[in-house]
Amino acid sequence: MKLSKRLTHIEQVALAHINEYQHIWDTCCDHGYLGASILSKNPQMQVNFVDCVPSLISQIEQNLQKFHPNSNAKTHCVDLKKLDLLQSSMPEEGKHLVIIAGVGGELMSEFISNILLNNQGIAIDFILCPVNYCYHLRESLEHANLGLIDEWLIKENNRFYEILYTSNDSHQHHLLPSKVGEKIWQSDDSKQNLIAKEYLNKLLCHYRKVEFGGQLDAADIVRAYEQVKVCEKR
Repeated sequence: MKLSKRLTHIEQVALAHINEYQHIWDTCCDHGYLGASILSKNPQMQVNFVDCVPSLISQIEQNLQKFHPNSNAKTHCVDLKKLDLLQSSMPEEGKHLVIIAGVGGELMSEFISNILLNNQGIAIDFILCPVNYCYHLRESLEHANLGLIDEWLIKENNRFYEILYTSNDSHQHHLLPSKVGEKIWQSDDSKQNLIAKEYLNKLLCHYRKVEFGGQLDAADIVRAYEQVKVCEKR
């Protein structure tokens, strides 16, 4: 199954750092295409597929038995808020990469908060790609003291996606994520520059409507995005 543009980018990030991890977690995995693609390129990697829908996990198990019968892959039918990384993986040692995509920023924030609470003392990196409410997610990352490794902006089928690569590893000395983003507004070419401008305009239009509708908490968000400067690297 060919991956979408955003899932391809997430996979590329994971593969670029694959040697850093002993455990990969494809959470909210749906049909498991992302995890399966990573597994096909790294057959010895322990890839974990996590979803709370039994029928999806059952189908993934069948596909693993058919296409990856000798792999170390595991499936977990569990609420992501209750995920115990050590109890669910072997060997216990090693660093974890948790990928969360396809859900809103508010729900994603809850997932991350619970994962960190349930797995204290474990080195965890996250690749995050929310479908909306990125500002809310970025606020929660700051409160959780997660450092930013990198960030990207993707446009796919006329929708915009922010991808955030974060870590709870304080030894890496990453900066806290900006609430509105920084690198996503700095483009390498005119095409990406236009995408960034389109996305910023969309965000401002949305939050100005929210503010006009009487939700006063949107005022600070509007002011924050009004300060963003989209620029093309020279």
